[in-house]
Amino acid sequence: MLPADVLMNRLPPVFLLALSFVLSVSLAVAETFTPYEEGSVPRTTEELWADIDPAAEPLDVAVVKEWEEEGISYRYLLYTVCTFRETPCRVSALYIYPTGAEKAPAFVWSHGGGQRAEQKRGEYFARHGYASIDINWGGREVIEGVEENTDWGKLDPSQGPQFYPGALRKSVKLNLEPDEFTIDPVPSPRNGNWFLLSLAGRRAITFLEQQPEVNPERIGFTGYSMGGNITSYCAIDPRLRAVAPMVGGTGFKMEDFPGLEGSSNRVQYRHHELFSSTIDSEAYWPLVKCPVFFLNATNDFHGIFDRSYRCVDLLPHDDWHASYNLHYNHSLRSEQYGALKLWFDHHLKGEGPDLPNTASVELAIGEGADARFQATTDPNRVGELVSTEVLYSHDPNPRTRHWKTAESSSEGGVVSAKLPVRANLPLLAFVNCTYRIEEPFGAFEDASAPADVYTITSDLATHYPDTIRVETLREGALPLPVFHNFAKDGLEGWGTSSHRRGIRTYRFQDPERIVPEPGKALVARMVPTGKKMVIRIRVEKNQWLFPKDGAKASYSVSKPVGPDADSVRFERADFVDSEEASMENWDRITQFDFEVIDLEKRQPLNLTNAEERAFLQALVWE
Repeated sequence: MLPADVLMNRLPPVFLLALSFVLSVSLAVAETFTPYEEGSVPRTTEELWADIDPAAEPLDVAVVKEWEEEGISYRYLLYTVCTFRETPCRVSALYIYPTGAEKAPAFVWSHGGGQRAEQKRGEYFARHGYASIDINWGGREVIEGVEENTDWGKLDPSQGPQFYPGALRKSVKLNLEPDEFTIDPVPSPRNGNWFLLSLAGRRAITFLEQQPEVNPERIGFTGYSMGGNITSYCAIDPRLRAVAPMVGGTGFKMEDFPGLEGSSNRVQYRHHELFSSTIDSEAYWPLVKCPVFFLNATNDFHGIFDRSYRCVDLLPHDDWHASYNLHYNHSLRSEQYGALKLWFDHHLKGEGPDLPNTASVELAIGEGADARFQATTDPNRVGELVSTEVLYSHDPNPRTRHWKTAESSSEGGVVSAKLPVRANLPLLAFVNCTYRIEEPFGAFEDASAPADVYTITSDLATHYPDTIRVETLREGALPLPVFHNFAKDGLEGWGTSSHRRGIRTYRFQDPERIVPEPGKALVARMVPTGKKMVIRIRVEKNQWLFPKDGAKASYSVSKPVGPDADSVRFERADFVDSEEASMENWDRITQFDFEVIDLEKRQPLNLTNAEERAFLQALVWE
């Protein structure tokens, strides 16, 4: 046989030309993206994704580890997201499904910024009949001792080396400017991290639809925090049956909150209009055709409460629900996770009824200082209602506002309340509807309290005056000696996380309360328990407050509670920061966390349980 170089020299010129063309085409196919030039950059979401077929290229799935336990099958694997500069971008994931499953419903899970793929998520849903792929886009270790992991090659959509060992930049890249690790040499929506993370999510949908265990007509998508954003972007994929963004995906990052100048994220980004029209979530929701379930927290820093309702208004359909964890930030509870399972069961399994219809709301502003709020719940599900709670606020800052519970009445599923109106301030109101679960079950991430109820949050009623003057928020505030009366008011105005380690309130931001002077002490009054305990309190100052006045700071204090103690006194100076410096005053406190540790059991009390907190009477100022 002739050597290759000799053979090439003897081939006819026409054949060489054809061979050259074939080689050039195959090299082009190897590259997923054709770089944009100036003037060709997409300006809309539709244009950005028009030429992307997430099922076109081979996934090249490599199973790193495979095992089975107690009727559940596991695969730790890697798949190709794209190819850039002849280098594949590979993402690891956990694929978990019921052993022997056939045509099972399935969904993609996308984790948050500091998180990773987790086995327990897939296990929980596999026990309930679901297959799932949990994308490990951040590249943190998933299985101890297994080194094979996410490798983004010559691209870097990560949060930086703190989260992704292979990071090519020192920190997360939010802007759309080009650099040596971006797809395009000009400002482009493909140069930020969100485009690549979304492509990874849509490629995971491709993986699921190719698995013999999965019903390709019953695929959903959900994700937490950054994964909530990714859920909103992937929601435009026509292969999805339902999507549920968690504490994320609410968009409008380039806009200030009404009346709060400088509260947007514009300073972190460049090319604001391009970002909003191609990458931010508000550009995606108008294109989403499947049912949507927003799971959020009322004070979330990332999944902004008010903005989630603006996203709902953008949907081309009315098939949406929402459930919000009250008085908390970036955490859900069994009331949300239980609702998620019921919702997935209906839309992906085709089992059970849909969630109750979202309560419609009306807000009639009177000529005086009052407004009339009314919410109409699902008339066909009134018999399942356990309770309703009307909440309202005049604070334009969604991250730090204290939601107040209004006195309300309910008849035949129609909930009514009279609410105060304040000049030059907005009024926002909604009702949280709690429904009974006929057959309680352990809710994901909240086994401490199996779900016997779930919450569905109404639509949001709003009144925005022509002029908002946030400086008037505390006009008319009074010195209130009782911070909270647990014996009388239970946990009204308090929230908690999924694991119930304690309770949290934003009551310091109640506009009707004067901030106590530095000499005042906060006293916890209680009934002696005969037990040794410790009370821990942590406060955040200046966090998310506008206008900004001082740096964010965190202070905490822990004090023992003797068996015969009927009170514990917390002076302002007892609160210290990480440098042991005392807190100077009670001003500008946003978040107040309260926790009680049982020293005998060496664990926190569940203060959401009325029996466990029965000893706790009140918090008062002295």
